[in-house]
Amino acid sequence: MYSFETKRLQMRPFKEDDKKRYIEICLDNQIKKYFNIGENCSEIANFFESSIIYVNDSDIVFAIHYNNNIIGFIDYCLIQPDSIMIAYAIEKQYRKEGFATEALTGILKYIKNIFPRVDTAVLCIHANNTASLKTIEKFNPTKCNSFTYCFKF
Repeated sequence: MYSFETKRLQMRPFKEDDKKRYIEICLDNQIKKYFNIGENCSEIANFFESSIIYVNDSDIVFAIHYNNNIIGFIDYCLIQPDSIMIAYAIEKQYRKEGFATEALTGILKYIKNIFPRVDTAVLCIHANNTASLKTIEKFNPTKCNSFTYCFKF
């Protein structure tokens, strides 16, 4: 139930065995710049153990798999009966290959199946994160404030 696939990617919740890989991804300087979970391995490990591996319908962090390797993560959190907040990160060597767009499209379909009433996605994106801004342009977002974008799906 808590997994889905796209053409090239498989998404599933993180498992305890994934902690080392999650930490490696979170320590990537570009990811830390826009998505800071912790300053060091210990802080990131604590975050992983306290929240990432717990799964419930309204808030899940998925590992993004490509060719049996975790290349990033994508998550959602139900914030209103009709709105979902989404965040994602793709490791540097896998960027500019359409993986973020594919993962985002996949999670929107997954969300629609679980929460049929949800029709609005909210993403917080730093103004300097040009890659993510380019990714969400494909979804015709509305800029809600200086770093929040919303779109209907």
